[in-house]
Amino acid sequence: MNSPRTTLRRSWSYPFTRRWLLIATVWSVSVFAAILWLYCWPTIGSIEAQWKEKAGFDPLVAFPGKEPNEAARRVEDLSTQLGLTIAPTWDTKASNPSEQARARYGEVREGLSGFYFDLYGVEPVLAPLSPELESFLVDSEAALFEISALLREGEAPQWHSLVNEGFEGNGYNILGHLNLHKLLIVMSARAARRADTQECLEWLEAAWSLSLSVAEEPTTLPQLAALAAFRGNMAILRALDSPLPGWALKLEVPPWQRRMAAAYRLESWTLIRSFELGQLEKVLDGSRFANFLARPVVRHGLVGHIDFVERFLARARSGKVLEMDHEEVFEEETARIPRWNFYARLFVPIFADSMGKAARLELSTDLTRRVVEVRELLRADKIEILSGLQGSHPSVLEGISWIYQVEEDKVSIRADTEVFSTGEHPLPVEFSILRTQ
Repeated sequence: MNSPRTTLRRSWSYPFTRRWLLIATVWSVSVFAAILWLYCWPTIGSIEAQWKEKAGFDPLVAFPGKEPNEAARRVEDLSTQLGLTIAPTWDTKASNPSEQARARYGEVREGLSGFYFDLYGVEPVLAPLSPELESFLVDSEAALFEISALLREGEAPQWHSLVNEGFEGNGYNILGHLNLHKLLIVMSARAARRADTQECLEWLEAAWSLSLSVAEEPTTLPQLAALAAFRGNMAILRALDSPLPGWALKLEVPPWQRRMAAAYRLESWTLIRSFELGQLEKVLDGSRFANFLARPVVRHGLVGHIDFVERFLARARSGKVLEMDHEEVFEEETARIPRWNFYARLFVPIFADSMGKAARLELSTDLTRRVVEVRELLRADKIEILSGLQGSHPSVLEGISWIYQVEEDKVSIRADTEVFSTGEHPLPVEFSILRTQ
């Protein structure tokens, strides 16, 4: 017969065990549900919907994949004769320059860049070409003249663009395009030194056409290439004292800041698309199990990247855009990303001053248009109109005005405030046009 103590122990033991068993079960199910929720949320679909709501467009609709047209292929082929590769790195159909052509271009690359950057600044210089560069241009004239004709007269080049393929469609050869553009600009300056205005304008038209075709590509690298190319276009236009009929009309300021903002946002979408296509797992380079565990963390990184881009753009485009240090703003916004969100920090783009570059190009285009207009007025001897320009005129950017000073021997245009600029070749914010021009 059971003792009262044994009976009491059993009466307490069974309900106690069942109670803790129930608690353990509920706790385990809750933990499993929480882990499952964390693993599955946010879904890639919800992340993409969040991006589209903020960006205001669907990249697959706005930027369908494009194959290079015949003009682009021909320019790519001719560029190999110059020692340049301008096709994307992943384009297996594209031709490549010979080692001899690469070496020949390498010999003049430094001199070419030096001549090109001498065009920048308050007093641009159309310096004599070095013997080596002159020899290279003479030997390359056949290819360069054909490229010029293709860019000016035929169908505009349509470059290989596969935005819908994520990372694997993003291999734009920015250096190749910029080097070709430099050659076209130097050919224009070379013709100007010979006082051959017609040929000078033809080379300039070709460089302009190449720049426009690159600007059509929506991602960050092509947009940066377009900024650099159009900056060179503005430099040569200010340096030339030849008549430039019709060019003032071409210098309506494009919305470079808006384009660059769209390119920044597209970086986030490219990450999302790469995740959908399984390309990020190749980048992570872990085991299958490690990649499986990393997927939810990566999705949170994508959300953090979208939020970072929106915060950065909101600050970069607010107020007097050229009075701020965009790199400093970039670093401050990067620091706001939580430390646990490792992938959001990893995905942060490296182009910290891109919005500043875009704003400076808008201001540079505005200045160049004004310089071209003043030269046209001087040639037409419209002194009364010139005199009426004396004083302050608002620029295309908020908080900056141009001060015109009409003197007996020259007309000067300068900004009424300092403009924050980085790099070896800062934006010129003043220019003088001699009245003898």
